[in-house]
Amino acid sequence: MASFFYRVRNREGKVITGYLEADGQAAAAVALRRSNYVIVDIRPAPEKASQFNLANLSQLFEPRVSVKELALFCRQFATMLGAGVPILNCLHVLSQQAGTKKLRRTVRAISEQLQGGATLTEATKMFPRVFPPVFVSMVEAGELGGVLEQVLENLAAHFEKEHELKEKIKSAMIYPVTLVSFAILAVAVLTTFVLPKFINLFFNLGVPLPLPTRILITLSDLARRYLFLGAAGAAALTVVMLWLLRSGRRPAWADKAFLKLPVFGQLVQKIIVARFTRTLGILLKSGIPVIRALEVVKNTAGNILVARTVEKVIEDVRQGQVIARSLGENGVFTPMVVQMVSVGEETGSLDKMLEKAAVFYEREVDASVGRLAAMIEPVLIIGMGVVVGFIVIAILLPYFQMLGGIM
Repeated sequence: MASFFYRVRNREGKVITGYLEADGQAAAAVALRRSNYVIVDIRPAPEKASQFNLANLSQLFEPRVSVKELALFCRQFATMLGAGVPILNCLHVLSQQAGTKKLRRTVRAISEQLQGGATLTEATKMFPRVFPPVFVSMVEAGELGGVLEQVLENLAAHFEKEHELKEKIKSAMIYPVTLVSFAILAVAVLTTFVLPKFINLFFNLGVPLPLPTRILITLSDLARRYLFLGAAGAAALTVVMLWLLRSGRRPAWADKAFLKLPVFGQLVQKIIVARFTRTLGILLKSGIPVIRALEVVKNTAGNILVARTVEKVIEDVRQGQVIARSLGENGVFTPMVVQMVSVGEETGSLDKMLEKAAVFYEREVDASVGRLAAMIEPVLIIGMGVVVGFIVIAILLPYFQMLGGIM
């Protein structure tokens, strides 16, 4: 399926723009007309989205619907369906209860499309920036199998696990980030307000400056002289990195090199494996065919190397090869995952084995994050002490020399 950008008018004449996934431009046009939209413009989106331009730059700072919001949306949707509330009434309530303006607008738009005769799957496909591929695929399976309520429950559990994993990583990083911020602030105060006063005093008294003091003065002058240039460069680098991460156009060697990092690489690998097994397991549990489930996992991998590996697995499975053997031919997935997948395929319980693997690696991620935080804290404290100590020594050395000369 390809992504298409569209500009349409609704029944009130209001212009609506967005993105739609369809098998072709004609299929996209049919889906839009079925929703009673008058098509103004429709064209392929990937080439446009891959360019680094101002439109895509603004999308970097566009508020996104968080995983937590999606989990709550699915949970409330499933609860109301279980209570016998019609889908349109559910969407009306959800549009009022949504936490963000973007999700409220999206849910209202979906409700309008359902009123025009579209299915829930067709409607959610029009908003790939809100509903990820795993959501659309599972909703489609739920509609076809008549088990939409159960599928939404599974989706809620899946998004809750994703949110829990992200929150644990964020919580572990709060202390190191706070410590580094205070260290930078302390250095900035010392070099900006304290150091110039002492330097002027030493120059006026003709005190010879030792090497550490001269080094500190040079670094301070460079920092003040190129402060704005450095800040602009850091901001530009941040924007480019965000664009590379969100557009998926970073080179494969970058993802491969990141996985080879001593400590962080192992943590990232465990996160990737946990997400892969959790997503694939929940898709298979919802009745989605293996090939389609692997295609969804490939689109949500978040790592180019892993996406290419899954693409190779898809090709092998289409040729009749089992998943475990194909996974074992690369270095991304651990032998334990390969073995559990092999057992799941042999016993016909692949979804359950994948769920067990996901639970195991999520616990491994928790333990790794804890160990990483415990390692980072003393390193940062020592580094902060060394930097601040060097600044204090560089400031006080001329003062001690002056006192020694007087005595």
